[in-house]
Amino acid sequence: MSRDDFLKEEFSSLRNEIMVRQSQRFKILVGGMFGVPAYSAFGKIADLNEVFGLVFMSVSPLIVLCVLLVYISEINGVMRIGRYIHENIESHFGPGWETWLESDDEKGRRMFDSRLNAAVFFCSILYYFGSSYIFLSSFYSINNISNNTYFHILIIFYISLGFVGFYWAFRCMEFTASPRES
Repeated sequence: MSRDDFLKEEFSSLRNEIMVRQSQRFKILVGGMFGVPAYSAFGKIADLNEVFGLVFMSVSPLIVLCVLLVYISEINGVMRIGRYIHENIESHFGPGWETWLESDDEKGRRMFDSRLNAAVFFCSILYYFGSSYIFLSSFYSINNISNNTYFHILIIFYISLGFVGFYWAFRCMEFTASPRES
C-alpha cells in the first residue's frame, strides 16, 4: 500500500469516526435535555418512599456533571481528529475541509458550534443547581432537621462540587469561533 493510499484510507476512517462522534453528541444532548429532568422528576415522585427518593435525587446533580463531561469528551475528540486531519493529511494532499473551516472565521463557520457549546454549558449549570435545589429542599423537608449541620454540609458539598466541576468543564470546552491550538 502506497503512502497516498494509506492517507486516503486513514482520512476516510477518521471522517467516519467524526460522523459516529457527532451522532453520539446528539444522543448525549437529547439524553441530557430530557433524561436528567425525567430522572429528577422520578426522584421527586419516588419521594413517597423517603430514603429511595432522597438517594435517587442526590445523584441527579452528579449525573448532570457526568453528561456534560461526556459531551465535552466527544467535542474534544472531534476537534483532535480535525486537527490531525489538518496537520497530517491535508498537509500532504493540499488544503481541504479543515483548512477551509479555519481559514475565514469572520463568516462564522464555527460560530454555531461555539454557541451550542455555550448553551449546553449554561443549561448544565441550570440543571445542576436546579436538581441540587430539588434534592436539598426535599432533604430538608423530609428530615425536619433540628440540627442543620448535615444540611449545611450538603449545601457546601453541592456548591463546591458544582463550582469545581463547572470550572474544569469551562477550561476544557471550546466557546470561541476560532480553533484552539494544541
